[in-house]
Amino acid sequence: MRAVAKGVRKTRSKFGSRLEPGSHVLVQFYEGRGELEIVSQAELVETTADSRADLTRMGRVAAMLEAVAIRFKVLAEPARLRILRALMLGPLHVTGLMEATDLNQANLSKHLKLLHARGFVSRRREGLFVYYELADNSVFALCDLMCGAVETERRSAAGAG
Repeated sequence: MRAVAKGVRKTRSKFGSRLEPGSHVLVQFYEGRGELEIVSQAELVETTADSRADLTRMGRVAAMLEAVAIRFKVLAEPARLRILRALMLGPLHVTGLMEATDLNQANLSKHLKLLHARGFVSRRREGLFVYYELADNSVFALCDLMCGAVETERRSAAGAG
C-alpha cells in the first residue's frame, strides 16, 4: 500500500517521529487523491531499535534451531542409534561395538567419526584400543522420550486396528 503522511519530513511533526523506517506502527488511513492514501492516525507499537533486537533474537533462535536440526539429522540413521544404544551400557572399543551393532569395521568407523564430530561420543586411546563412550547423558533422556512416544503411538495403532 502506498500512503503519504503529511509532515513526515519533520521528526517533531505529528507522524514524523512515529513513521520511522523499520518501526512497527498501527496506522489509520483515509482516501487521498489518486493512488495515494493519507495517514490520519499513527500509533507506535515497536521502535526500530526494538525491531532490530527482535531480529537479532530471531536470528539466534534460527541458528539454534539449525543446530538442533543438524543433531536430529545425525540421529536419523538407525545404525547410529544402534551405536548410541550400545554405548548406553558403558564404554566399548571398536571390536565390542562391531559385535553389539552387527556393523562392519568400515561402516562403524564412518558413523563413529560423525558421532564424534557432532559431540555425541567421546573417544580415548588405551594402548592399541580406542574406546568410545557417550559424551553427555542427554542422549538417554532423548531416547527415553522418543521410545516412549513411539511405543504410545504403536499401542494406539494396535488398539485402533
